[in-house]
Amino acid sequence: MLLLACCLLGAAGCQPGEKPPPQPRRVGILAHRTGQRPVALVVAPDGGAAASITGEGKFTLLGPGGQARFERDLTGAFTASIANSGRAAIVGGKDGQRCWVRIITERGRVRWRQSVSGTLLGVAITPDGQAAFASTTGGRIYAFTLGGRLRWNRIITERDISALTYSETADALLVETTNPCGFGMIGIDGRTRWWQGRPVGHFTLVSGGRGSLVVTTLASMSPSPSVRVTALTPAGRDLFTREFEGYEPRAAISSDGSLVALSYRRKLVHNGKSVMERRVELWNRDGKTLWREGGLFFKPVLAGLQDDPTGVLIAENYSLLSALDRNGRLAWRGPALRSDLVRLTHDEGWRLGWADYEDGSFELWRLGR
Repeated sequence: MLLLACCLLGAAGCQPGEKPPPQPRRVGILAHRTGQRPVALVVAPDGGAAASITGEGKFTLLGPGGQARFERDLTGAFTASIANSGRAAIVGGKDGQRCWVRIITERGRVRWRQSVSGTLLGVAITPDGQAAFASTTGGRIYAFTLGGRLRWNRIITERDISALTYSETADALLVETTNPCGFGMIGIDGRTRWWQGRPVGHFTLVSGGRGSLVVTTLASMSPSPSVRVTALTPAGRDLFTREFEGYEPRAAISSDGSLVALSYRRKLVHNGKSVMERRVELWNRDGKTLWREGGLFFKPVLAGLQDDPTGVLIAENYSLLSALDRNGRLAWRGPALRSDLVRLTHDEGWRLGWADYEDGSFELWRLGR
């Protein structure tokens, strides 16, 4: 199987006499945690810190080397966002019927606590830690200063805002709604800059390059299994849309917003029998395919990207970590993962990331320099 997979990966390799590209570095494991499954795993935009919240409400802040800076019991906590180097964090939770948000300093001190109406859905903080935001049911967003002053409190949309992320390029909030799917950019003054709806289907939204590129994926089963991938600028302008037959898309964006990696499944019919194959592709910012790999025996599931040099991280059949270089060649394979990889949460530069496993354990990875 190893030999066959390597042959499959050789199709996009170097031409005779061509210098091979620099190889992506191997992932290093900095910390490993077991016990209760985490309810939140976050990484600072600059890769200078990472934080976790367990089901029992334990909030832990770690440095870039994996060392724990502090642990604090915050009963009911379930969501968080941290500023560069962990200088401040906004943590959200629920105490009985009332939801709350708190600002935690880099030394673990609670700077302030505020209650919010409705059910808390998400939080965000700017990289410099000077502004923090919280979204609740009914499409409401709260904006706070670092000192705890409420800057504004507005209903942005009639739909529940399921996720919000700060875009440094746009100096705005990228927000997402469900039922129906939609997303848009909200200025830090609370005004809507643009908004787009999406048809019914499994919808995902990712941003990268400090918010310089937004990519959405929509998987639909009607009238046939299909995937639609759309890339946009922070101003909401479409860069490209691609549609093809497939299932279970996963997308990732490079730190400079110039590359998009995608994996998906598709159905093949051979001798009257249906079989599934997995593919992984690397596209440029214009949606042009730079390379495509996959097959019946090599089953790549996108895990993430690496920078300097470029590497596409994949979990082969969810369980074996590997990397492909910028030409699509196998750069390294292994180690075997502890359990099936559920997701990889990372910083803007793909330097630090949390690996969340199916068995409930989680690890902090060094992804790059």
